[in-house]
Amino acid sequence: MLEEIGLWLQESPDAWLPLGIVGILCLLVAIVPLVRPLRRRIGQWFHEIPLIKRIGQWFQENPQTIPLGIGVLCLLGAVALLANPVRLLMHGKNADGVVTAVVESTSRDETGKTTIRSTATIRFKAGDRNMEIQRSTSRESGSTCIAGCYSKGERLKMLYLADDPEIAEVKSFVGLFGGPLVLGLIGAMAIFFWRLWRSERSASKA
Repeated sequence: MLEEIGLWLQESPDAWLPLGIVGILCLLVAIVPLVRPLRRRIGQWFHEIPLIKRIGQWFQENPQTIPLGIGVLCLLGAVALLANPVRLLMHGKNADGVVTAVVESTSRDETGKTTIRSTATIRFKAGDRNMEIQRSTSRESGSTCIAGCYSKGERLKMLYLADDPEIAEVKSFVGLFGGPLVLGLIGAMAIFFWRLWRSERSASKA
């Protein structure tokens, strides 16, 4: 799943801004509980700042809120990533696309697992302009590609914005909503673990 997210980010530069904001907020959420062991190193003045002191104490007393915060931020990020798909559905122009090339490459990690990355080049006509986009997917060697897989010569339906045809996607559920869906699932899992943790703590106190 993480590799799929990485490939999707390479192909969706507009997603970096909302994801960067989410990443910074997640980093802050993770660092706040560490204020106590680090405060001796960064000086007593930092510890004496009332707001930071209160935030640090609150997170130390409520560590279960960390997965909740991560979950909420991921869900907010997923909502932000829906901007372009919604724009394409509301204002996008239809076009016929064709897969002009499919390039596969293999890589092997330290455990010996082989991963096959397939990159498809999709060409379509936006008005009088010839446009190309690339979409990639990956799978383990010997496994079957589940979604986002294309073959050379395959014809596809495309959606693009007339004023910015570089914003274009394959007219399919995965093409439009694959990225937000993955981020939303991560957020939902984080909130699920938060609820599970909360339920276990409530049962232990009973």
